[in-house]
Amino acid sequence: MDLARLSIWISLAWCITLVACGRAPARPVKRNPAKMRTADPTWKQAASEARTISPRKWTQDQLSEFVLHEGGEDQKIVALTFDDGPHASSTQAILAILRQENVRATFFVVGFMAKKRPDLVRAAFREGHEIGNHSFSHASLTKVPYSKIVTDYLAASDVIRAVTGSNPRYCRPPGGDSSTVVLEAAADLGMTSVFWTSNPGDTNRLGDHEVFRRSVNRLAPGGIILLHDGPKDTLRALVRLIRTAKMAGYRFVSLDEIKNSGAIAKSAKKREATMSW
Repeated sequence: MDLARLSIWISLAWCITLVACGRAPARPVKRNPAKMRTADPTWKQAASEARTISPRKWTQDQLSEFVLHEGGEDQKIVALTFDDGPHASSTQAILAILRQENVRATFFVVGFMAKKRPDLVRAAFREGHEIGNHSFSHASLTKVPYSKIVTDYLAASDVIRAVTGSNPRYCRPPGGDSSTVVLEAAADLGMTSVFWTSNPGDTNRLGDHEVFRRSVNRLAPGGIILLHDGPKDTLRALVRLIRTAKMAGYRFVSLDEIKNSGAIAKSAKKREATMSW
């Protein structure tokens, strides 16, 4: 038996052993292969702008005001967010569903893609949806220095501002990959970094029934739902998700409302802690 076949047999035996012991082998970690689009004229212009920005020294409390994981738990409100657009094949379909169901959402757009299809970004903005910054290149921001993080965010903001007339107030790092430096770079640009409470894995080709099931199972007051602009499973599950959430008493709200509810809840907890003394 040659070494290649022996290696395969050893791997197979190891997997069988893990399953027999009630443990499944760990899935390989997905890595973001995208690279910074440093040759793009928009990126180059942003690099010049970035030189005028100096990193601020943030305290932990100050920086926490520019990070959003969830809202308060006292109201049945949720925010719907879509990453990785715009896409010619799906953005209009998502907008049609949201219009039909009278729901507002946030679209975290990728700069270089928004640059190609500003009409789709404009359509979402005109229909009352928030346009968030999902970086220009969709490369991992934790692998590059502060200057490149700022540049990539700035390049995307420039594209968004050209369409909407204003800079985005919310951003989401690609893949949710973050660090203190990534959060500080966003805050230096006046943006709040948004994460999520529910990620049904709609990019993993699980099928629309599974995307729906996972989304509904993870509904929670003050929640932020992460979906993606592109997958067919998302489109097929979206109407059922919205209607099921509404039937359960949830309202779909803006990130502003989610953030404000969290701030109110935090303030109330501080008052309770003070009074307990």
